[in-house]
Amino acid sequence: MNNSKKWYLETGKCVEDALFEFGLTCNFEHLAHSFTIDPSDQTLLKQNVFTAKELAEIKKKALIPFPDLNVSLTEYLAAFNQKSTSGLRKALYNCKWYEDYDENEHASLDWIRRSIDTLLPLYEKKIMNEKHNEQWYQKRIWFMIDTLFEIIPDLRIVRGENSSSSSSARKNIDRGAACFENLARKRMGRRGDFILRYHDIELACGEDKASDNGTNMMQDRGIKCPKMMRDMLWALLDSVKFNQEKSKKLTILGVTTFGLNLYLDWMTIHEGYVCVLVRSKKISMPSTIDSFPSSLSLFASLLSALEVIKSVINVMNANDVYDIELLKPSLKRAYSEDDDESNDAKSWSRIVSASTPEDNGRFRRVSGA
Repeated sequence: MNNSKKWYLETGKCVEDALFEFGLTCNFEHLAHSFTIDPSDQTLLKQNVFTAKELAEIKKKALIPFPDLNVSLTEYLAAFNQKSTSGLRKALYNCKWYEDYDENEHASLDWIRRSIDTLLPLYEKKIMNEKHNEQWYQKRIWFMIDTLFEIIPDLRIVRGENSSSSSSARKNIDRGAACFENLARKRMGRRGDFILRYHDIELACGEDKASDNGTNMMQDRGIKCPKMMRDMLWALLDSVKFNQEKSKKLTILGVTTFGLNLYLDWMTIHEGYVCVLVRSKKISMPSTIDSFPSSLSLFASLLSALEVIKSVINVMNANDVYDIELLKPSLKRAYSEDDDESNDAKSWSRIVSASTPEDNGRFRRVSGA
């Protein structure tokens, strides 16, 4: 790593060095091995890796400017502030169907109505307060996540324990042609219950469980999702050629559900080589109709997440001013050994971690990745 590009806190502590030293003492896998920091991780306090003030500084630096919902969305949601199935059914009956449907203007409103309309029978039959398996929650409750992101053209959720291409790229970064040894098999990327893709770029991952037994939370939300998010973030940065201005506006979403509970976590990189997790509070879908008004904050949170993803896509698609002089030696540049990447790209060398501390080379630097 370039020491001048590392992240130094107001106390003078280097975040990368602190995580590195802590990672060497761990007997089991921790996010520190991926140069990822969760400011809410109490282990970092207990082991004196960072002070409470330093963690607060890290958390403040990684804050994401979540957009407010526009008036039309909030007013539309307010119509469903109902505590009975009859009131909810009446609100659905009275809401606009938009005969002159405009995708750009009405898609989010239509998503709200269709989602609530699908949930209504579950409340009428009092099915929501029963225990169900993971597949039931995916199909009957959290289908709304899939349909929400489909509002954006070319944005699709792939479900069914699919492998992350970003994770696979990281695992195979040292894979070479056969020579003294046979060609190594391509390693699969981490699998998630769903992966959100915009064309071939991954923007989010998700894990679903029927309940939170403590272990599920620590494994899926604590390790599995963040490590996949980190691989996706590096691939996203690579897609913008590690442009520093753009990179600070990019983020990856991690969605975890435990029964009727939802968490929306984000990962960013603003300083140095360290990714920072921004954790959400628990957001719940109520199990009884008399508590349905509390679900409106869940719908609002998901709509806000959609706007963040839109902003990420806009940053990706923003056209840079092209240097016309580069057209003159265009084909020569394709065969040149000179590194024509920006200084920012050079300073953001990709840090590749082993999958577990027991593997060789817990911290390895791969230049030019």
